[in-house]
Amino acid sequence: MFASTPVRCAVIFLGQFNVFSVNCTAEWRPSVWGQCSRTCGDGGVQMRLLRCVWRGTRKAAGRNCQSSERPPALRACPETNNLPECPSGPSTGAAPAVLFKGWENWRGWRLYNWQPDRNGKLHRKI
Repeated sequence: MFASTPVRCAVIFLGQFNVFSVNCTAEWRPSVWGQCSRTCGDGGVQMRLLRCVWRGTRKAAGRNCQSSERPPALRACPETNNLPECPSGPSTGAAPAVLFKGWENWRGWRLYNWQPDRNGKLHRKI
């Protein structure tokens, strides 16, 4: 029954019910957080990639994770309180998106519009 699919799901027959093993469950697998978009001041963000995979095999599971809560892919940098102040001058007015260059419109996310508040929560700045 599952020979044509790349994932081998064990099926246990209990009376009239088929019970799938945990390998038949899709889950989100996030990558590690990337570097902070800022090296000084505050307001930096970090990004990570998310993959939907079959539990146990880590093979791509397509859209089978839609029923589970998607982990965040973007967050405020946790260490921004420890960064040095940015030097003042004409160059500080530039957008701090150097590490995200080319990612401004990544998978429907407009990264340059997200700003962290004092509690580290991200809000879309319009």
